[in-house]
Amino acid sequence: IDDNVVFSGGHVFPSGTGVFITYATDCRVTHNEICDLYYSGISCGWRWGFDPTPNRNHEISWNHIHHLGKGVLSDMGAIYTLGDNRGTVICGNHGEHVWSYDRTGCGGTGLYADQGSGGILWTSNLIHHTKTAALNVNYGRDNAFQNNICAFTEKPDDALVGRWTPESNESMVCSNNVFVYSSQGRAVLCWWRKKPGAVNDLVFGSNLWWTPGGTKTNDFNRQSLSVWRQQGLDADSVFEDPGFVDAVRGDWRLKPGSPAFKIGFREWDYTLAGVRKDDPEWRAKAAAIRPAVCEAAPEPPRNEGQIVPKKPKEGQNKGGKS
Repeated sequence: IDDNVVFSGGHVFPSGTGVFITYATDCRVTHNEICDLYYSGISCGWRWGFDPTPNRNHEISWNHIHHLGKGVLSDMGAIYTLGDNRGTVICGNHGEHVWSYDRTGCGGTGLYADQGSGGILWTSNLIHHTKTAALNVNYGRDNAFQNNICAFTEKPDDALVGRWTPESNESMVCSNNVFVYSSQGRAVLCWWRKKPGAVNDLVFGSNLWWTPGGTKTNDFNRQSLSVWRQQGLDADSVFEDPGFVDAVRGDWRLKPGSPAFKIGFREWDYTLAGVRKDDPEWRAKAAAIRPAVCEAAPEPPRNEGQIVPKKPKEGQNKGGKS
């Protein structure tokens, strides 16, 4: 699936995705423009949990995926995976502006490794301006996140990097990434804590972290950066401004001498994401898309007239008609 424009879907079935892979092998999803949907841009995998599946050896690369969710559905990602995906490489994608249901919804994420996701290399992806975690693992094994740029979640007090369910194996390995979170947000949040004595399933090292307002005491999984490091996480990482050329205006290049290069980060040409540059007319058509404005779905009406059955009094006949 190469060099396509997929947009303005989900009007009949809101949960429709731009590209959907269930049980398959050796698929390539490359250089597509995917936007203006109510759910995930690319969904790869099926079956919850660690049972083996035939789903493997995919390439999902150089796609521009943006303006998803639009405040209607939840539990989505620019790229969403589920179950065993061993041998899959997710590389060079640009994901932005993912916005889930505004009130009780969650999971408006960028890179989302859901239940049992495993054996995946997520590398050199640019993810920014998501509602919740730019990078999120529910639970899984052998998910390697390397050399990505993740920046700015927009829900206050949410975390840039999330992990839901602790595991006894390495579910999330993060290295050589650039992580930038807002002053109202947090760096890392593990929703459910691991049981006492359990092996830490998180491996973090050689990353760059930055927030304009300076770290808070609860930024790193409800604790300070120093305590996080005492647990063996990010001990060799740096906390410095990466020095983007102009991230506010969408220029994510790094200035010469950026501290990101100290931690082994390697730049790539993120502007290659989307339809191929060798067809200017097709590229212009993709750039001309104007996604619908995000308007959160209204809060469900309360049933004020609902009659709640009364509990029978002691000794009262509980049979008969009600």
